[in-house]
Amino acid sequence: MLLGELDKLEEEKSELSGFREKYHQVNLQLAIANAKVKTTVAADTIFASRSGTSEDFDLDTYAADGQFGWGEGERIRLTFFINKVPGYILLESPLSDDQKVRDVGDQYEISATVVDSGLLRRWLQSFGDEVCDIRTERCSDGLPN
Repeated sequence: MLLGELDKLEEEKSELSGFREKYHQVNLQLAIANAKVKTTVAADTIFASRSGTSEDFDLDTYAADGQFGWGEGERIRLTFFINKVPGYILLESPLSDDQKVRDVGDQYEISATVVDSGLLRRWLQSFGDEVCDIRTERCSDGLPN
């Protein structure tokens, strides 16, 4: 009789140990989630402080204005020629909604309104001799001057 009770207590102890472990795992997951939320709120506050006020801050607009591309968000009309093989990606993934592509023999002439940034310039330079005749024109309100 006493052995049966001891076995039952051992079983209950084992179950409690499993519950305790599960509780600690859930508690850890909640702590991690809470930290992520706090980090996200903090990041939003940093972006908001850079854009002026938190009421009118919009992360999508901030990104679309090129603020992640090492620039000040000045829009330009970019035109260049690129050889067809590396330029094919621009047919599938345009630089902008208003991108125009003209087939010119073994090259494409690409024209698009984009944000002038260091990231854009490095991207263009990464093509080396595959890109030529790069021209830019400043835009006013997203439209070429």
